[in-house]
Amino acid sequence: MSNETKHTPGPWNIVDDAPGVMAPKINARDTSWTIARLVRQSGPSEDNANARLIAAAPDLLAACKALMDPTRLQDAIDLALAAIARAEGGK
Repeated sequence: MSNETKHTPGPWNIVDDAPGVMAPKINARDTSWTIARLVRQSGPSEDNANARLIAAAPDLLAACKALMDPTRLQDAIDLALAAIARAEGGK
C-alpha cells in the first residue's frame, strides 16, 4: 500500500474575485473549492504569472507521468506543450 497522498484533481482555474485588492486564487474544478490564494507582493503582472503556473500544475504532472511510458512519447510532448502554454498565459 502506498503512503502517497493524492492531490485535488484538475483542472485548476484562476479566479480574481477582487481585482486590485487581492491576488488571484486557484480553484479546483469549479469556483467552490480554493486550492491556493496568492498573497499580493510583487504586483498584478507577476501575481498573475504565478497563478498561471500554479494552475497548470496538474497538467504538468500529467505530462511528466506520460513521459514514464515510452509508448506515450507523442502524447507526453502534446501534454507538455499544452501545459507550458497554459502556464505562460496561452490556451
